[in-house]
Amino acid sequence: MTIRRTFARLACVSSLALIAGNAFPADKGTEAEAEPPAPAQAQTFASLRTEKGRTFVNAKVIAVEPDGLRLQHDTGVSKVAFWELPEDVRKNYPHDPEKAAEYTKAAEAANRDAIFNAEQERLRVDQAEMKRKAGVAPDVELDTTGPVTVEQVKAGWLIANASRSLNYGDRNYAAQESSIANYRSAVLSGMHDREAEKVAMRHNFEWYLKEGRTEQAALAQKRLAALEDEDLRREQIASLERLAQSMDRAAQGASSALLSELASIRQELERLRLDRAVNP
Repeated sequence: MTIRRTFARLACVSSLALIAGNAFPADKGTEAEAEPPAPAQAQTFASLRTEKGRTFVNAKVIAVEPDGLRLQHDTGVSKVAFWELPEDVRKNYPHDPEKAAEYTKAAEAANRDAIFNAEQERLRVDQAEMKRKAGVAPDVELDTTGPVTVEQVKAGWLIANASRSLNYGDRNYAAQESSIANYRSAVLSGMHDREAEKVAMRHNFEWYLKEGRTEQAALAQKRLAALEDEDLRREQIASLERLAQSMDRAAQGASSALLSELASIRQELERLRLDRAVNP
């Protein structure tokens, strides 16, 4: 009985194996498997002509972007928008035209920003070098579109002075170089600060007036008038001093009347000096 049951079980297992074999055929090693299609991104083209008439030889898709393909070809790498692609190529790259347009717009804006930032950086480096050569402090702002300070005016002078061209073959080269150095020293020493302040006040008065800021314009005008009045008084005193010196030279052997007149002029000159000391 035991042997019979064993044979019966074996027959049952064999039947099940046969059924399973028919349902799931065994892999036939002699049959070649079909290769999966190459992804669209890996496409290559012996020659690809776009709708705009551009032709790329030995082109290969190296990137698929939301608005087009990036191709590597014989002459470099190029971006081709989806709408430029031939119809038979474009159909391999499903895309949303509206999203593609938005992506293109954003990419162009980012590119403009990058160009602008690069230009600003170049200007910053150029200005830093100009300041260094001219002797201008690094923190002095060179932008003069608004109100300016005395230091900004002086910086402009120094940069213009440093920009004067020198020709090494010129026989006056040494004299020109010395002139540039002397002017730089004079400006840095503060010798021309009053003139720089007058230039600044004129600029600021006109700028405030144009902007409708009448209160600030009036202050700039008042300061400019005070500077010009002081310069006039200084020039008058200098003229009297020159006159007194001339009369000193002419007074040798002069009459008592002339000497008396000279003494009167000296008293007036001293009064002006005292007045300037009290009201600078």
